[in-house]
Formats: sequence, C-alpha cells, structure tokens
Amino acid sequence: RPAQWGPSPGFEKIRWLKPVFVDDVISYKSRVHEKRDVRSRPNVGLLLSMNEGTNQHGELVFSVISKMFVERRVPLG
Repeated sequence: RPAQWGPSPGFEKIRWLKPVFVDDVISYKSRVHEKRDVRSRPNVGLLLSMNEGTNQHGELVFSVISKMFVERRVPLG
C-alpha cells in the first residue's frame, strides 16, 4: 500500500521569475529537497519538495518549496 499523503503546512521561497501568458506551455518538475522528522507525530514525516516550472522557451518562470506531511514507512519484520 502506498504511503498516505496528509495536509500541507504551506510553502517556502515562492518565486515568480518571469510572466506567464495565456498561450504559454509550462513544464513542471518536482524533486525531494529535504525530509524532516515530526517529533509530535512519530508515524508522520515532513517532506519538502523543490518545484520548478519552465516555459516553452526553456526559461524558468517559477520555483517553490512545498511542504507535505507523509505517512512514514514501517519496516517489515
């Protein structure tokens, strides 16, 4: 069973670097930036992801670090 994703406690470092227009095509990528323990909830971790969007010209138009609570994996055995 996949881990359950919980609520988001928000975002960090939101940057709009270039204007985005109606006919633009935005490509989006996301990668894990950091993982943190949550002391008050040992069955949950905080996952920070770096998210970036580029337009059809390959120009970076936005970036943001998103935060999401994620159920921790329990080791088998």
